[in-house]
Amino acid sequence: MLGHPTLDDDSSEDMDAWFSNTVAMMKPTSPEILRATPAFETLRFLAQPLRARQGDFFGRSQVTTSIASFWSHSWHGSTWQKIAFLFFLNNGPAAAAVSSASAVLAGLLYCFRLLPSIFGHLGWCSIFATFTYVFTLFFWRRRQLVFLDRICISSDENLKAEAMLSLGAFLRHSDAMLVLWDPTFMDRLWCLLELAAFLHSRKEGSKIRLTIRPTVLGPCLQVTVFSLIVFNAVTTFAWVLIDSFWYFWLGVLLLSSVNFWLTAHMGREYCRSIEKVRDDIAFFSVDKLVSWCCCVGHKDPSSGMPVACDRTIIFHCMQIWFGTVEAFEHRVRSDVLRILVDQLSNQVLSYGQLVTVTVPITWGYLDVVFDHFLVGEYAEGVHSLMRGLTYGLAMSPSMILLMFRLAYYLRRKRSLHLLDWLVSSLVILCGLCLFVCFVAWDLSTFTVLLPEAPIVAGLLFSVPTVAVALLVWRVVPKVKLL
Repeated sequence: MLGHPTLDDDSSEDMDAWFSNTVAMMKPTSPEILRATPAFETLRFLAQPLRARQGDFFGRSQVTTSIASFWSHSWHGSTWQKIAFLFFLNNGPAAAAVSSASAVLAGLLYCFRLLPSIFGHLGWCSIFATFTYVFTLFFWRRRQLVFLDRICISSDENLKAEAMLSLGAFLRHSDAMLVLWDPTFMDRLWCLLELAAFLHSRKEGSKIRLTIRPTVLGPCLQVTVFSLIVFNAVTTFAWVLIDSFWYFWLGVLLLSSVNFWLTAHMGREYCRSIEKVRDDIAFFSVDKLVSWCCCVGHKDPSSGMPVACDRTIIFHCMQIWFGTVEAFEHRVRSDVLRILVDQLSNQVLSYGQLVTVTVPITWGYLDVVFDHFLVGEYAEGVHSLMRGLTYGLAMSPSMILLMFRLAYYLRRKRSLHLLDWLVSSLVILCGLCLFVCFVAWDLSTFTVLLPEAPIVAGLLFSVPTVAVALLVWRVVPKVKLL
């Protein structure tokens, strides 16, 4: 709960009616109360506004008449998962683009001999890209105006009361809504009031720009990216340090198994969370909702004075907006459920999203590309570039999509921890089998079939791989949650 005035018993009913009617009007109490904050302000100092329970961050907000996105979340869920997801959502695409550009810059500097070799090998592309990625991920300044309660609502009691009365106005002036879902979201009254207000504020027949994302997705994506960074670093330098071709690839497979097992295990957890969201919404009932005031017996714990009941106020708002509380429940179980099914099962792993995750694969190949260019082996350099783009933009996103589908079908948590870990290992084993097939075909094209024609060998690998990737994205069935 955001908090509201303490009331005595005699005036509580009239005050509740006035409060709910004011909120339901969806108008700000004053133009200055309608505020938003640039997205980067929410993530400063490792998302301090989300981590800190004390302190006033109102100074980071600004008066506005339009909010790009209203961020709705529960304060009772995992904070670190929420933060990890917001960093990836806001800064991940920029981090991928900037880091890739820095990798190309490092390669050019190396070719002009402005950077020395490392262990007789380039390596600078991976180094530049890794540090640039991490720096951009944490310090990119995305200026999209968003609403986050911790920043846009002051800790001053009078301003806080005005903001609560203007909650409907915040949502009416928001172009979109992002729901940071966790297992506690559908149990909180104020979270559902925000959802109800947003649905009510949309024009009849208009597209509802509602995005629902489980916060557990944040760690899943971040772990995948950093696993690929580690994988890329090892393959970049191990090629020089390990003399044996077979020992090199054995080490690569073992390392990737360890790194990606964690990703698969978290992926199965994400798939279970999708099912939990579906069940929460499909069987949604306002009777199950929890509010702070009811938990404390409608008495302020610090003063002992009675406080107004959030449930009464919120139910009154829903009746004004939807006619009856039951009509709101039906809206959630129908419109919201349809949006949820498509987003969480299929849109969440879009091709663009996965390319953002798999971009570290390309960095390592850029090292090889510029190594060849430095000594005048331009055909070999083009061949390596073709391989890197094929692995990073075609093969890897397709493999992740297939593994996600497999993880969904194997999502059920086993009673024994060891058995559950083995199921996650099965997902990785299937992925490794696919990986070995692609690598075997790749190596055979330029070591056995066409060793004297690297560009033709590259085409012989890239064209079929891209064709398979296109087929995967077109043919693999969508997850059926309903």
